[in-house]
Amino acid sequence: MSKPINKIEGSASSKMGVETIKLPTGRCMPVLGLGTWLESDCNCLRTPNVHCKAPAVHLQSTDEGQLTAALRTALDSGYRLIDTAFLYQNEAVIGKVLQEYFKNGKLKREDIFITSKLPFTAHAPEDVEKCLNMQLKALQLDYLDLYLIHSPLPFQKEILGQLDALRIIEKI
Repeated sequence: MSKPINKIEGSASSKMGVETIKLPTGRCMPVLGLGTWLESDCNCLRTPNVHCKAPAVHLQSTDEGQLTAALRTALDSGYRLIDTAFLYQNEAVIGKVLQEYFKNGKLKREDIFITSKLPFTAHAPEDVEKCLNMQLKALQLDYLDLYLIHSPLPFQKEILGQLDALRIIEKI
């Protein structure tokens, strides 16, 4: 059985020729999107304001200006799906660009499909809503269109003691 692919009549996706897939919720998701991984310094194992004290991992990055330019180019070219994650630490930049487009009338919130992800450091039930709210605040949005669990394997907090021991050994 083939997946239903269509264009949303009257939407920005339709006007730009972006095909969509209809989700079970009735919402249509563009089949083409911009992924934003490695567009910011990434403290991939740290979840601020959530109790996990994991070590930081820094990955290759580009600066805020490059991400801003990439987002503007993508949005101006018709991209309507933006994929990000808490771990990418770039949601504030994405939020600024989206607000710029909303305020100048280039886009409406309903024209954009935003996907983000719950980090593996925030799988504890008491951390999920906290983390989501931090992400929404950074993105300057009231809702996400799709929220995924970034990794099905949660961070094991008891491993932190072992990591501290390894850091001491590295210094010797």
